[in-house]
Amino acid sequence: MIERGVVYVFRDGRLVPKHLVPREVGPKSDLPCPLIQRDLPSYFSVASQRWVDGRSDRREDLARTGCRPLDPSEKNWKLNERRRRGDDAFHVPGLD
Repeated sequence: MIERGVVYVFRDGRLVPKHLVPREVGPKSDLPCPLIQRDLPSYFSVASQRWVDGRSDRREDLARTGCRPLDPSEKNWKLNERRRRGDDAFHVPGLD
């Protein structure tokens, strides 16, 4: 009988509750798994007035202009501070 809320999988042509099926784990490799990260898309830096292309170029641009990356928690703090002051010049549509 099929129970409600239980996940089933096909094994040997039958539906079996997934929690009863042993996990099929292959042999563990001794080779390290590389971390692959996409490069940053190009953007125009308002601080240096030039195009920045990639992570290394971004690091160089930040060092050259004396800037630092914006922490995500600061973004919300700055937006909330601007709203508290009632500064309409910094109103961002869709973030109300």
